[in-house]
Amino acid sequence: MTPDPGTVVTIVALAVAALVWLVRLEGRVNGHERELQDVKKGHDSDITGIRNDLQYIRDRIDRVLEKRA
Repeated sequence: MTPDPGTVVTIVALAVAALVWLVRLEGRVNGHERELQDVKKGHDSDITGIRNDLQYIRDRIDRVLEKRA
């Protein structure tokens, strides 16, 4: 029993559509991973800046308290 040509065309079209969908999905996932890495790098640099500022403030407070003592 051989399938009729319409069935073969339908199956091939669905297979091609599924393959295109999977490739696009992979691209979106990879793009999101890259964006997440960029956000993490930005957060790391922000945290480093905040820590440096906090250390500067602590040093200034220590100097003021030493002058009063």
